[in-house]
Amino acid sequence: MKKYFSVGICLFFLILTAPQVFGEIITFGDQNIYWPGWQSTSPNDAFRNRLNNNDYYGVPDILGGNAIVTNGSLTNLSFNVKNTDNSLWGVLKPADLFIDTNNDKTWDYVVNMLSSNDTAGDYGLYSISQPLNGSYDLAFVDGIGPAGIRYKHPVGVTVAGAHEEITFGGFVNPGEGNTTIVAFGFNQGLPLVGGEFAIGWAVNCANDVIYEEMNYQVPEPATLLLLGFGMVGLAGIGRKRFFGKRIA
Repeated sequence: MKKYFSVGICLFFLILTAPQVFGEIITFGDQNIYWPGWQSTSPNDAFRNRLNNNDYYGVPDILGGNAIVTNGSLTNLSFNVKNTDNSLWGVLKPADLFIDTNNDKTWDYVVNMLSSNDTAGDYGLYSISQPLNGSYDLAFVDGIGPAGIRYKHPVGVTVAGAHEEITFGGFVNPGEGNTTIVAFGFNQGLPLVGGEFAIGWAVNCANDVIYEEMNYQVPEPATLLLLGFGMVGLAGIGRKRFFGKRIA
């Protein structure tokens, strides 16, 4: 009886800590029309209201996506992007991807996309310290992208120097009315801090903008220690039963 009780306790700890050890999938939507502090200040009332009260114009419609966090590191980020007007898709390309690893309103990393193309491959991940209200490459105003609706919104930042490589799945036209998945893979894992992080992304015209804050489970040393004890306990029980049968 004691054997089975010990096995049950070990399995309980294994199940309890499994999401933290093997990865957590976080689903997010498109909850914000613009990045905090980046609403339109156009002197034209009608135009300003249109910019600040509509999630997207034209193409595309970024519906949300998924983030995968494994052992406190971001390992994958994907966006569900809907083609709402096939005649305009050809002028689009992904904007830079921004990541705030502790949700302190300062971007810590950027994936440089604007100066690259939209095909699948390896792209540069740069370490930065860029305040949310800092200086950026702005849609349309800086000649970036087509004459979109949400101009004067951040879509990139100037970077140079040493960087790591991430895997980009490509920006593929799914056909009008259909949705494509735009995926970024962080092969080495991007360490997150404190249980919260934020992401920012758009296309070059900023017709739709993603800014999402997310929570994730922080692996606790004590919990991981209990997991280790559980695994050792299971191994010990199995070893004892194995040798007991052999002796019998």
